[in-house]
Amino acid sequence: MYAQPPAQAQATPESPYGTPQPFTAPDVIGAAWEHFKKHAGLLIGAAVLFLIPCVLLAYVPTTLMMAQVVAPNSVEFHGATLGISIIIQILGAYFGVGFARMGLGIVRGEPAAFGHLFAGKGFGRFLVLTLVLAIPGWLGSGLNIVGAAIEEPVMHVVSLGWSVVWLVPAILIWLPLSQSSYFMFDKDLSIGKAIRASIEVTRGRRLDIFLASLLAGLIGGAGVFACCIGALGTIPLAMMVFPVIYARLTGQDPNPGGGFGGGYAQPVYYPPQGQGFGGAPPPAGGYGAPPPGGYGQPPGY
Repeated sequence: MYAQPPAQAQATPESPYGTPQPFTAPDVIGAAWEHFKKHAGLLIGAAVLFLIPCVLLAYVPTTLMMAQVVAPNSVEFHGATLGISIIIQILGAYFGVGFARMGLGIVRGEPAAFGHLFAGKGFGRFLVLTLVLAIPGWLGSGLNIVGAAIEEPVMHVVSLGWSVVWLVPAILIWLPLSQSSYFMFDKDLSIGKAIRASIEVTRGRRLDIFLASLLAGLIGGAGVFACCIGALGTIPLAMMVFPVIYARLTGQDPNPGGGFGGGYAQPVYYPPQGQGFGGAPPPAGGYGAPPPGGYGQPPGY
């Protein structure tokens, strides 16, 4: 007599934001690569539009110093650095939401267009959240300004130390909030609801998100170190990692097995308790022992 087939593991219950799909960091990187290959021109063009203004702005304080418009380590220099960083944060929030919308459409298999980069739905809410979360980071620039104003060099050391100390808490805060921007434009949630949704869907998956983000950062950084030209390919590839993660967390990826390593197999179906595989109860006493010599080789082999 054959034993009752083992009970199937309970499926992950569907949340208000969709049924989560499993993923690992290499799987997400592989899926992002597949999407990048299919939409390389569009993604590289979007990255160029975003990166060029940010890079040019980032060099403004240094350019002013080299042109002797401002003195090194002066109040004006550090003030310009702080002001430029705020402008870059605003640009990053705007294009970040646009790129997230474009990337999520690509993951879903929807028609992707360059104009999606400029769609501002959710931008205002995400900008507020971005600026609030950036305040502790700007404290370092504030310490530099104070140090320059009172001519106290030790303040620059304190600023550097703060930047190092703040790094770990910043990562720990970012991980549960990492999906907030997607909920703001995809589900049109308020800031508070988007934060709560992000915390909920990332619970139990934050290590995977961290590892995938770390790999994405290494990929993007490799392009920057390659004379910055490689960044035109590696940064959009790295950025595609995040819409893949959101799609998996909310069950919106139509091809969750399309990532690196072949993905995950489909679940095995077991009949309800007391029923055979044909849908009817097994005969009394079970199906009996197999015939002598077994059933033979399966057909098709």
